[in-house]
Amino acid sequence: MTNEKKGHDQHEKKEVCLIVVTTQGEWQSNFPQTTKVSEVISKVIQHFGFATNGTYELRLQSNPSEALKPERTLVSYHLVDDECHKVVFTDLGMAA
Repeated sequence: MTNEKKGHDQHEKKEVCLIVVTTQGEWQSNFPQTTKVSEVISKVIQHFGFATNGTYELRLQSNPSEALKPERTLVSYHLVDDECHKVVFTDLGMAA
């Protein structure tokens, strides 16, 4: 077996390209597949300077009716590493 055929090796560091759509514009970045949705939200908050005490969601642009669960990883949503995926960052307002 050649090294090229080991693409699904658990130890190989694969990344997911995301284009995050926000009210402040779009941001494209790569994240390891094992990154949790909550970590992506934190990075978006940091990148754009959104309020840290707000409540936010990510939704796939291809499925806007379902919010991504914060505890799940990107790979658990079958996001593949050969294309960029658009996700919508939604501000739900300030936390109570």
